[in-house]
Amino acid sequence: MELAKGRTLSELERTAVPRIVEQFEAVITHLRPPPYPYAIDPELAERGKRLFSSEAVGCYRCHGIYDGRGSVQWTGVHTNVGTDPARLDLVSDGFLEAFRQSPLADRWKLIRSHGYAATPLTGVWANFPYLHNGSVPTLYHLLGPASERPRIFYVPGATRFDRTRVGQRLLPDGLDARLSEAELLERFGRDRDWFTTDRPGSGNMGHDFWDRIKTDENRRALIEYLQTL
Repeated sequence: MELAKGRTLSELERTAVPRIVEQFEAVITHLRPPPYPYAIDPELAERGKRLFSSEAVGCYRCHGIYDGRGSVQWTGVHTNVGTDPARLDLVSDGFLEAFRQSPLADRWKLIRSHGYAATPLTGVWANFPYLHNGSVPTLYHLLGPASERPRIFYVPGATRFDRTRVGQRLLPDGLDARLSEAELLERFGRDRDWFTTDRPGSGNMGHDFWDRIKTDENRRALIEYLQTL
């Protein structure tokens, strides 16, 4: 596509690029996630909404407030909730200094954040696996005790939906579901088709709010509400 024949790079940066970004943002703003394709329990979802917006549980503080029509009030806050820091640690003092000494620093500014962005949750039911590194396969595991999250699961399982726990299935078809986690790690721990949390940057720690959610009934209510977003 011919954007601006004969123009310099500086002219393009001032005129064409901002226009393209503006048009792209306009398209993105009007996109809506796919609706949850199964039945929703309205009473359970309403209870989950109250929990989500409550001070006791407080999901809204990082993830925003939703109007039920696809819009969200979200601040884009960066929060440290104890998740795997490896990706954040890539931006080291040495990396920052190298950037400042490079020609890129004449045009852009690089700032180290102190946590990952807590993203909006529209369409979250279909956005598995969860956390910034994809280390948690279902909403059920994400909202439960971190100590109970699986340490290994089948990556191609992301194409197979687990309606009960809302996320991806942990095992491929045909594999004995009675295999223990230790047996799975022994057999498949080095297989690239399997996600294991002992690899660098793949930890599934953090975002553990079970002390606020407290019960499986509350967890189920929150999941039911999240399916409506």
